[in-house]
Amino acid sequence: MSLTQLSNLPYLAAMIVLIVILVALQRRQPRIAIGSWLIGLSFILASLLVSSFMPIGGWFYVVPHVFRLCSDLLAGIVFMLYTGRPLSRSSRPSLLLLLNVLPLLALEVIYGLDIYYPRPYLLSAVAGVAACILLSIHLRRDWLLPTAQSALWIVIATFALHGNYRAAAYWGLGAVYAAAALRLWSRLRQATLGRLTVCISLLVWSASFFIHPWILFNPRYFPMADLIWTMQKFFVTIGMLLVLLEDKVRENEYLAHHDSLTGLPNRRLMEQHLRAAIQRGPTSVVLIDLNGFKAVNDRYGHHAGDHLLHIVAHRLLNLLHKDDTLARLGGDEFVLITPRNPTQLADTIRAAISPPAKINDTDSVTVNASIGIASLPTTPATEPIDEAASHLLRLADHRMYLEKQSSR
Repeated sequence: MSLTQLSNLPYLAAMIVLIVILVALQRRQPRIAIGSWLIGLSFILASLLVSSFMPIGGWFYVVPHVFRLCSDLLAGIVFMLYTGRPLSRSSRPSLLLLLNVLPLLALEVIYGLDIYYPRPYLLSAVAGVAACILLSIHLRRDWLLPTAQSALWIVIATFALHGNYRAAAYWGLGAVYAAAALRLWSRLRQATLGRLTVCISLLVWSASFFIHPWILFNPRYFPMADLIWTMQKFFVTIGMLLVLLEDKVRENEYLAHHDSLTGLPNRRLMEQHLRAAIQRGPTSVVLIDLNGFKAVNDRYGHHAGDHLLHIVAHRLLNLLHKDDTLARLGGDEFVLITPRNPTQLADTIRAAISPPAKINDTDSVTVNASIGIASLPTTPATEPIDEAASHLLRLADHRMYLEKQSSR
């Protein structure tokens, strides 16, 4: 085993540990989209394993060389098409795009088999151009992507015609990893450390593929280039782990501040919005309680009651303006925080809730609302914001209770 192969072993061990962590995380949190990450990392691990124990020279070098090139390519394809979302959400267009992979796989196999004459490379290039054009016509995509793909295949064919077969193969890999970095940057919309780590690592890895054919002719740079190449596999893995952990933290924060049934802000987040609204200026609290909700639960079951709450929440959301906040306090109680005229808004709310709501295939129910209103015309000069917010909520609750009692 060479010194270069020995230097891969720490990264290999670290990647195995990280993949084990991801598998454990997948079992504990099945909702997180880890499956696509694990597939991509498995290809990276396979490539790293083969390169760590691959013989140098001889006819038996060919098979592991082909396997390593194809593993690197398939890892980049998975990163580009599937990571950042559950595999179950993969669309038909993304599956059809896999047809573009076949010419690239053929290109890597041809080079891995040490075929050094241009015709097979040119046939792969023609097939690649034809595949991207036909798919773009079929999927009715714009022509920017097929033009870029065709330009890449022209560059690959030019390298082959000039006898630089290594560049032809490695530029295909570099383009895939560059595209994966750009796609992940747009797909992982949250500006996080994980997103930055993954995308920069993929770009550096892409650059390593692009310059690899020329590094070999400068032996003094080869150890550094090989170290950078190998490190990116480790950093991509670390970045993926960070992305998944950051997703889980965001999910926990969301669940801590939102109602799990309707997705509306819960009491904790509502109180934060109420304090912020009071600081901005005139604020009104509109407390809404559904009349007849218990009867729906008792007659049709809790599933029907939950569906009714979804319908009511959707109707109330359609009434919101830019500075309004709608929250669910629990049960059948909602609260609306608004700077608008609450009296006119109360009538609008009653009109929105009162139409029949279809709770299953055959049954519709009708409920109405008891509403309590409390307003604060100006930001309090002396009273603390927390006390003002609590006072508004208590007053709105009291008035809502009085209205409910009078309706009975």
